[in-house]
Amino acid sequence: SAADGWVTCSGVFVVDENYSFTSNPEIIFVTYDESDSTGYVDWDFDDVSIKFQSGPAGGLEIDGTDAARWGVNADVHITSSTLHGDDAQNGRVKAISMKENGNVVLQLENPITPVISEEEAPGYGVEIAVTSRNMKIIGEDDGTYNGGYLQVFHTPGVAQVIEGVEFFNMGQSSRKNRFAIQLLYNGNVEGTSISSNSIRQSNMRCISVDGTANATIASNVGAGVTGHCFYFDRVSADNM
Repeated sequence: SAADGWVTCSGVFVVDENYSFTSNPEIIFVTYDESDSTGYVDWDFDDVSIKFQSGPAGGLEIDGTDAARWGVNADVHITSSTLHGDDAQNGRVKAISMKENGNVVLQLENPITPVISEEEAPGYGVEIAVTSRNMKIIGEDDGTYNGGYLQVFHTPGVAQVIEGVEFFNMGQSSRKNRFAIQLLYNGNVEGTSISSNSIRQSNMRCISVDGTANATIASNVGAGVTGHCFYFDRVSADNM
């Protein structure tokens, strides 16, 4: 009892990749007392227990409403569960299964760090986005952070449609008007749609709209982007 000097201690020990080399793990209790001449003291332990709390997540359970949008080998981006964007994660879908409640389980090729779910904390659950597309535009990687760029330049009155495309390694760092996707000085382009695209590992922005009006920018996904993902200059108007 506490009256006899017993105290209850508990704590969390995280086994991460730094312990991957361990083949026969052991737990050794070491005590140290600076006031003792030998540096050690005698402790009595009782009722020592170790309980598994949580481990890597092998999959994700999502709402099955849009189940048809998910496919095997699709790349997914999982937003951060913390205040740090660097804690976002990426994965690839290995298998897909349906649950009796109508939800879909995405089994991933490699485990991820457990995330906050909407069920656990309504309004704070992570978001999951498919980042792969069947049509891909990949900028050349020369190690200078200057990838490709797509620029629609001075096409007034001409509706542009860019939908369902994956842009990878686009944008050029510190170079003017060299963004992953840019509408530049087009004026009124009613009917233009830049929608449902994926911009990944962009060296500078996702979509930039300059001097352009009446374009629809919708349902695009950006991940691993340097700079503002979406930019509209002060001249652009009536875009949505």
